[in-house]
Amino acid sequence: MRASRPSTSIDSRRSRSPRRYEPKRYSPPRKEAELREKVVELSKGVASIKEHFDVERAKKEEKGRRKWEKEQEKEEARRREEEEETQRAAEAARQEAKNKKKDEKEKQDALLRAEMKKDATLHAAMMMSEIKDDWLHQWKTLMLPMLKGGIKEDKEKKKVEFLSEEEEESEYGSEKSKTSVMQELSEKAGKLCITEKRKREDDVVLDDSLPMELPAKRTPHWNILRMGELSTRVTRSKSKTKGACTPITTRRKTPVKTPLAKVVKSNKKRSPPSGRLTPASKALAKLRYRDAIIKELKECNADELQRICREGGLH
Repeated sequence: MRASRPSTSIDSRRSRSPRRYEPKRYSPPRKEAELREKVVELSKGVASIKEHFDVERAKKEEKGRRKWEKEQEKEEARRREEEEETQRAAEAARQEAKNKKKDEKEKQDALLRAEMKKDATLHAAMMMSEIKDDWLHQWKTLMLPMLKGGIKEDKEKKKVEFLSEEEEESEYGSEKSKTSVMQELSEKAGKLCITEKRKREDDVVLDDSLPMELPAKRTPHWNILRMGELSTRVTRSKSKTKGACTPITTRRKTPVKTPLAKVVKSNKKRSPPSGRLTPASKALAKLRYRDAIIKELKECNADELQRICREGGLH
């Protein structure tokens, strides 16, 4: 019975075991609620701080991103400007090379034209010199002895040779016909006047010419007319003052029109006149041929002149 009953007495000889835990303190329920409220408030503050921190960090990231984008745009704009500048420089270099090539080509063309013009002028001058020498030689050999009286022609009548229509046209030219020449001569003859009258001297010596014999003058038979039949009209005195002009009266002619066939130029190529040719007509034909050649050379362009020079062996 003693063993099962707890002892209430204090045994001084027995040791006490140490306490293994703190004894629980009693806290009243009011303080615990306040602590809980503070903890909730602190957690809310931490959440708001974290949210604010996140917002600020997002702002900084957005600002940095915008700054990086601006830098990228500036870099892209600078790169485009450099590319455009390079393209402009290349285009300017190409244009300068093109202009330089064009100027060189123009200079070469100008030199070629000048050389061709020089060759053509030299060739024309040589042709003119040859024609002139030939004409002078023929004139000296044929015309000069005739003028000096070295060649004596027979006084007998020679056979008259008539020229054909083509020879007449070649002689007078395609621009003026025979009738127009006659008109001009008639007009010029109508304007002539005698300013001084003189008698031919008796001691005039003529070279190789026979004396001119005139037939005897025939006097009118005035005795046939009666004195009463003479006209009693008083005529004006025909005495003239010394030095006055005596105009030559010409009969008024009707205007002669040039035939249309001679005015209109034919497209046919004219052949040189056949038959008898005098030295003067030969020289005239050569001069006309020279003028035609010069006119054709003036109307030719650079390519045609170059071809003509190559064919003639001048270039």
